[in-house]
Amino acid sequence: QSTWGASQCASQPDGCVSKKYDVTKLTRRNNEDEAVRMTIASYEKFAEGVNDVTKRWDEKHEIYFGNERDLVNFPHMKTAEYMPKVRLGVFPDEWFQALYNKTGVTGPYLFLSGGIVFLLQKEYWVIDHEFIEVIPFIGVCVLLVKWFGAKAQAMYIKGSQERYMKVVGTPLAKYAELANQAIKDADDILHRDTAYPMYIQAKYENVDIQLEASYRDRLASMHRDVRRRLDYHVERQNAKRSFEHQHMVDWIASSVRSSITPAQEKQALEQCFSTLKNLAVEYKKEGSTAARV
Repeated sequence: QSTWGASQCASQPDGCVSKKYDVTKLTRRNNEDEAVRMTIASYEKFAEGVNDVTKRWDEKHEIYFGNERDLVNFPHMKTAEYMPKVRLGVFPDEWFQALYNKTGVTGPYLFLSGGIVFLLQKEYWVIDHEFIEVIPFIGVCVLLVKWFGAKAQAMYIKGSQERYMKVVGTPLAKYAELANQAIKDADDILHRDTAYPMYIQAKYENVDIQLEASYRDRLASMHRDVRRRLDYHVERQNAKRSFEHQHMVDWIASSVRSSITPAQEKQALEQCFSTLKNLAVEYKKEGSTAARV
């Protein structure tokens, strides 16, 4: 039975290890498939979150910056970075610009002087004996503005810029850097996602190569074992055949020797001696004839 099993494995070696090979390969494939499914599920969840954020961003962008938004008549309000231009030190220039279309260039000044006259005439603005102090006060204010206005403005602009960079600029730059890094990470994830099937395929091929190497190793080991078994049986049959042959030769020789009687042996020896003597005489005759020639 062992000889038949060895010969069966020698004739069909795949059948002896293919079952174990298939089970091992199936187990590893199932583990790899489970890891792949978990990774794909995490990527799909991340992609769903990114798509949701992108969708909401597009909706808000369409509301504030879409085609239906009238940016010409209703532009976005922006906070002025610097103080607007003024006339006479206190009056905004936009008031004069608004009156130019209605009253001309001199209209705002006439409106200002007429307003002062109206206040004085109706005594809404009462001038008493202390009003004289207003004139030097205004002069001092004008001089202060002339002397220190530019420096104060530069100091204010510098402080405003520092506050802007501290409150707005630096956080925005930090958030922009984080956003760029997030975009780069997302691009890397997308790039890895495109290369992930090739990576999984390479892992499958690597596992298949390892399984194939293990299969071939076991197959070679089985081949060596089967070869040794077959060589053993061949040597056993050869030894048996050699022993039977030697035994048969010995038995025939002993049978022949036992069948010869002493008289037959003596007669055979005498016949051999006579034959040898005749041969010796003939050899001597041939030798003398050759010498004479």
